[in-house]
Amino acid sequence: MKRYRINQIEFPDWKIKYDEKRMGWYNINGVRTTGNIIGIDGTSYDDGIKRISTDIVNFELAQSRTISYWNKVFLNLLELNKIPFSCNKTSENYEKEVFSWSIEILECIYLNFDSNDSEIQLMQNSELLFSKKWNEFVGNDFYDLIMKINFRF
Repeated sequence: MKRYRINQIEFPDWKIKYDEKRMGWYNINGVRTTGNIIGIDGTSYDDGIKRISTDIVNFELAQSRTISYWNKVFLNLLELNKIPFSCNKTSENYEKEVFSWSIEILECIYLNFDSNDSEIQLMQNSELLFSKKWNEFVGNDFYDLIMKINFRF
């Protein structure tokens, strides 16, 4: 069985640049198409990825992005990392409506968003691996969710 992993993290409307200042020590800058900049100086690559991802998610949450934006974030992560998936949406007009969605990540691993309960969940078979109400979701939760997905592969 092929092993999959989310190694690259990107966000719609963001360009992330990694500048290795010396061996294993990075300056990382995230620049949004609107001109917003998030920068992290002097960090290891792994710590830098976690910090920049957390800061970008916190920024986007503060901007009150729609659920369709976050759906795009998760779908782009799977596509970018060449992880096979299928996606079912409960609304065809998902750009204008709040909707529920489910992404099957390989067999029996599902990432779900339920708009009725406003909750994001990661499940394997019937085992709940991660669950968070969307209004309590923060940048660290995003990175923790990515690590839980990676652990399942």
